[in-house]
Amino acid sequence: MKKLWIRLIILVVIVVIVVIGIRLAKKAITGEGVIRIAEKAIESVEEKAKEAEEKVSPEEAEVTTEEAEAPAKEVSMGKMNDDIYVEIMAHQIYLPDKYSKKYGKKVHTDPATAEKFLAEFNDEMEKLYKKFGVTEDAYNDYTEQLAEDIERYTKVMERVSQRVEELKKGK
Repeated sequence: MKKLWIRLIILVVIVVIVVIGIRLAKKAITGEGVIRIAEKAIESVEEKAKEAEEKVSPEEAEVTTEEAEAPAKEVSMGKMNDDIYVEIMAHQIYLPDKYSKKYGKKVHTDPATAEKFLAEFNDEMEKLYKKFGVTEDAYNDYTEQLAEDIERYTKVMERVSQRVEELKKGK
């Protein structure tokens, strides 16, 4: 049970970091500044994840296949639902990795490359919002609403993790 709570806290931290990162990016922070913030956030999350793994046994955090594949639940957020949330969140996690590979180390050293990186990321996210007929605000509100039900939030984040892996494999 302890490990489950730790993982939930880590997932909430990850979501908060992603949301803050996107909001900062939209407020015209230079590409180089966003990259530094993201790198620090990633390091922090990795450290907390390692600490959490060391403190609890694997049995405590197991999510059954049945739980991970549970059908999406609609929440009164217009068109926003778990399926759309999973897809958008997975892309928010996957796209920076995709573009980092595309631009290589230049994204960390060349401000013009960093700006291209950020512009492509933002463009891709806007396309996703339009594709699903939702706004960024609806997505952010849904994130807050999900966080109120930790058990459901954990299941949704498990689905996000699975979707990220699919995206990495090109599915």
